[in-house]
Amino acid sequence: MGKKKQQKKIEIAEQRRQSEIKTEVFIQQKAAYYAALVDGFSTSRRDIDLNIMTISGGGIGLLITLLVTQGQLASQVLAVGIAAILLFVVSILHVMRVMKLDSKYMLLLCKQEDEDTEEVRCDIKRMDEKLKQHDRFVLVWFLSGIALSLFFAIFRAVGFIHN
Repeated sequence: MGKKKQQKKIEIAEQRRQSEIKTEVFIQQKAAYYAALVDGFSTSRRDIDLNIMTISGGGIGLLITLLVTQGQLASQVLAVGIAAILLFVVSILHVMRVMKLDSKYMLLLCKQEDEDTEEVRCDIKRMDEKLKQHDRFVLVWFLSGIALSLFFAIFRAVGFIHN
């Protein structure tokens, strides 16, 4: 009878150990999933911001080239070109701001893993709203710069045809 009791204790201990291993594996899998999710989110957001920044920089270069070539410009055409450059500069500055806020957002997400308090959740929510707002600003400035660049290009083309 003692041997069966000893065997039963060994089986229970083994089941507990297996359960602890499964729990530990589950926790590790959950952490890996969360890390991959955050990494994918931040990478896609960063890629969009970097593309906007690159295209804005190219737009500035193109507009400067068009401004300094082909002689005299009407003041309205010059104003449109300068406004487009300024919009691209503003979008680049906002992208830089978004990247700074994005790093603070990632730190808050890490802080939430350590201490999941109401204050941290509110900070994350506020930061998320702030990031969305700045993303909208970047998109508005960028698309406005593209629109003014198109107007500028059309004005330059018409001026080139008339000369």
